Amino acid sequence: MKLKYGTEYKLNTEEQELITNMSNKICNQGRTYFKSKYKIDRKMDLNQMNLNGFGAELAFCKLCNIPFDNTTNQYENHFNKVDATLKNGKTVDIKNTIYKTGKLLIRQGKEKMKVDLYALMIGEYPNYVFSGWASYDDIINHKNLQQFKYSKSYVLTQEQLNKELDVD
Repeated sequence: MKLKYGTEYKLNTEEQELITNMSNKICNQGRTYFKSKYKIDRKMDLNQMNLNGFGAELAFCKLCNIPFDNTTNQYENHFNKVDATLKNGKTVDIKNTIYKTGKLLIRQGKEKMKVDLYALMIGEYPNYVFSGWASYDDIINHKNLQQFKYSKSYVLTQEQLNKELDVD
């Protein structure tokens, strides 16, 4: 099966409840360190960022028909572990942005966690669109490093991303 650019997914009521509970648990764990060091969009509050991010991960997993990890263990660094594993064994870090023309951004430092690929999901809880993917080697490259207001990130536009993902 191939996941194609532009494929949409809307979380159902049960899925929305799961994501809301996950976000609440994470917010109650005190994430001020994360907010000050790693959050790129400083205008978005942490709860909304969690809803969007976890929702994007669940939507991607549903589109690929693979398990979703909904664990929220206290003090576990949720932002430095693999988000999903495809049926073919490839590991995926799922990125989300609310901007329709958004880009795939991997903040500098995150390249230490080697994954096979990065997937971009665009949307806002509970609606998402698969917007392409890049391999680790395609994006983690000095030529893709850009300075932002608070940090540097590796960046690829949607036009530079692969449009179909083999999920089997």
